[in-house]
Amino acid sequence: MESTVADVVVDFYYAIFGHIFTSRFSPEIEDRLKRDDMRREIERCAGAASRSLTRFFANEQMNAGDVTNVLEKLKPVCDHIELAAISNPHVVPESLLAELEHYTGC
Repeated sequence: MESTVADVVVDFYYAIFGHIFTSRFSPEIEDRLKRDDMRREIERCAGAASRSLTRFFANEQMNAGDVTNVLEKLKPVCDHIELAAISNPHVVPESLLAELEHYTGC
């Protein structure tokens, strides 16, 4: 089955949220069922977050291949997103993005 734009975007968000949240908190939760619940909740949040980007790409009439190319350029940025930075109320998103933009291939 061919990937859709939604598939590409949701997978991208799952990877980001997994990197930032799941990988950080999983080692702290010993109970397997609670750990799985936490992972599912993070995936639910990632799915919700993916909706606006999916709509954006749909409005731009981009296909799954084009979306994959765009998101591939953003992956290096995501590897440098730290929980401390995004959870700090004194850091505005624009300044965080300015710090991270040099990691893009664009």
